[in-house]
Amino acid sequence: MKAKFDNGKCYACGKTWKLGDEIIQTGKTNSKGNPAWCIDGKNCQGNMSFEGSPSSVSETTIYTDPEELSDDEEILYNGLARVESLAYKRAKETHPDMSESSNTFGQIVNAKTTHLLSLMLIKATKEKSS
Repeated sequence: MKAKFDNGKCYACGKTWKLGDEIIQTGKTNSKGNPAWCIDGKNCQGNMSFEGSPSSVSETTIYTDPEELSDDEEILYNGLARVESLAYKRAKETHPDMSESSNTFGQIVNAKTTHLLSLMLIKATKEKSS
């Protein structure tokens, strides 16, 4: 549907639209039961966020400080840091104009980290079998 007024705003993600922009229902409703409309429709980032306030989410996060690392843990910890650095570098090379703080860039780095770890496992398995 075309927006019938200017400066509309999706309450789920905060994106705004102008008169005549194509807007689609997100599937969310506000506290009064009114449907949310967004230029991204069902792909609205507000649909993909946590339910509840950030404070309620962080209160349920469990973290224990590992304190001192064993020698094996230190090797794994440093190895993961190296792989993450390589994945970040590769993502920056292949997507030089993308914002490093964007969700998409983070997903690309995460995917490249996973790929590198898989390649490392394949290499280690081949070396062990030969």
